[in-house]
Amino acid sequence: MAYVLGFIFSDGYVHTNKRGSSYLGFVSTDLEIIEKIRRILKSNHKISRRNRRSENPNWKDCYRLQIGNKHILENLENFGIIQNK
Repeated sequence: MAYVLGFIFSDGYVHTNKRGSSYLGFVSTDLEIIEKIRRILKSNHKISRRNRRSENPNWKDCYRLQIGNKHILENLENFGIIQNK
């Protein structure tokens, strides 16, 4: 879990959409990292892929995992992890 918390502080994010739903998100060009985080959190949320090569042939594709879990987000708020941290 310390690994996941460190990843949240470095490359993770919290997003609240216009309807008020909040999500914890992870983005990386390394699919294995995103899969590892999903396993650690025991999540079955979908990992999406963004084709970045279509924008620039030198860029790598990136992978995103978004988790909408009120309990997790409330706990992370105690660590100072909020939207636009």
